[in-house]
Amino acid sequence: MIKNMKYSVLLFVILLFVGCHSHNSDNPFSKMANGTLQANQVIDYYNQAFDRYQTYNNSYLQAGTEYLESVAEFIEKKASNPLLKKPFEPFYMLQTPPPSPLEAPVGLGTQRDSIAREWQIMENSVQEMCKQVQQIVKYATAEDFKDDNGKLLEQVRTQNLEQIVRYRDASEKFFALINPIVEQAEAYTLEKNPLKEPILSSKRLLTQADEFLEIVELQSENGKFEVATLEELYQKITQEATKSKKLTIATEDAKRKVFFDEFNRETENFLGAARRLLRALKEKQSFTGDDYQLLSAAYQRMINSYNDFID
Repeated sequence: MIKNMKYSVLLFVILLFVGCHSHNSDNPFSKMANGTLQANQVIDYYNQAFDRYQTYNNSYLQAGTEYLESVAEFIEKKASNPLLKKPFEPFYMLQTPPPSPLEAPVGLGTQRDSIAREWQIMENSVQEMCKQVQQIVKYATAEDFKDDNGKLLEQVRTQNLEQIVRYRDASEKFFALINPIVEQAEAYTLEKNPLKEPILSSKRLLTQADEFLEIVELQSENGKFEVATLEELYQKITQEATKSKKLTIATEDAKRKVFFDEFNRETENFLGAARRLLRALKEKQSFTGDDYQLLSAAYQRMINSYNDFID
């Protein structure tokens, strides 16, 4: 089983400024004054929020937790090895803090306050986790663990886990609330875009690939694999990939076609990594870290090629 996997969510939202729309009247943005502006503000807000979310996951949650664990190991071994050096503090603590707070746009409608509330809970939890790590940096530097036998560290580790749970609960609610609105905003901006079908097909593939990776992570954490579930999703991705390769790029921009072809190739690479992982599960009811990393890296390359395509 692979431990400490990163929390996974959908991370691909585009920001397209498109003129002269003939919009679907059922889309709430079509009823707004300056609907295109409102839609793009929603998408921009999401993109900024997700960038921070990704940074928080990789730094404040993952790196912060790993630092606390390394200090615990340091304390355990210090008595028998007086020359042992204390762990380096997480790199993110040396970086500048995020810029000004994110302000939820009016285009979020009736969900605006709820979305802003969940985001603020996430931000507050991150700040608390940062303070906790800063406290232990000073604690380890002064070797105060010699006075309390490491009790403060254990207390802070417990508090850190509580904040992680709080942060993840809020992030689930945040994305559950905002994703449908962002989808409507995207649909509004895409209605007259000549790349609409390739973009939507690419997004479907990314959604399915993200779901496949998330199921792998959840099943790994639970220690029980349902290969049939993964195989069913693999087939859906394969079918969508086949359709995607048949789409044409209705634009004179040759680079768009190159980037779209590259996205389709990276999708094939993801499917290859998925087959490898599925084969391991069928044969051994487990998979290696290399199997997972290959799949995760292929997914990230899909995202990168998608961003190149729509940039």
